[in-house]
Amino acid sequence: MNSVRKIEIEVPEELLINLKQTDEEFKKELKLLIAIELYKKSRLSLGKAAELSGFSKLGFIDMLNFRGEPFFDYSEDEIARELQNIKSLDIPKGEGNEGYM
Repeated sequence: MNSVRKIEIEVPEELLINLKQTDEEFKKELKLLIAIELYKKSRLSLGKAAELSGFSKLGFIDMLNFRGEPFFDYSEDEIARELQNIKSLDIPKGEGNEGYM
């Protein structure tokens, strides 16, 4: 089992009042925002970012989508290469393969 470290930060009470959030709500949002930012910077994998945020992998992907954050971050060249790789797979067309390529 992984050990857990507790990190504390000081937040002005006025900030929480202005945000209309409880301590727990603010903590959850902060963990999510940190997880998203570290994931975007490729410092955390999807799984580790999801774990930090308290979501499942699919839940974290949903949160990325909800916040307009890209799930995949491919360049145009990388996308073109991947599409070329898919086209080169030579998947036979026939019964049961309708809708594929």
